[in-house]
Amino acid sequence: MPNPAVNRTRADALCAHTTIAQARTHPLRVVALGGSCLFNRVLTKRIVTQLSNTGLNVLQTQKLLCGDAGLALGQAWVAEQALAVRCGE
Repeated sequence: MPNPAVNRTRADALCAHTTIAQARTHPLRVVALGGSCLFNRVLTKRIVTQLSNTGLNVLQTQKLLCGDAGLALGQAWVAEQALAVRCGE
């Protein structure tokens, strides 16, 4: 019979591995994390620790929850920055 705790640990490890692999494929120094999967404190700690250990600066929500609200705010900020660059501000 499958063990849910073992399956969850494997899924967390895969998610962490995939996040780190994606970060390594691009010349990044800063990574912003968001999304409802980060409500999982074990997963978040694993990802943050591993990304930090590779030398990346990891940004996370501070005042909003990490779900859709925080993600939407981050997307709005990126759009604002892109428009500022495009408009020469």
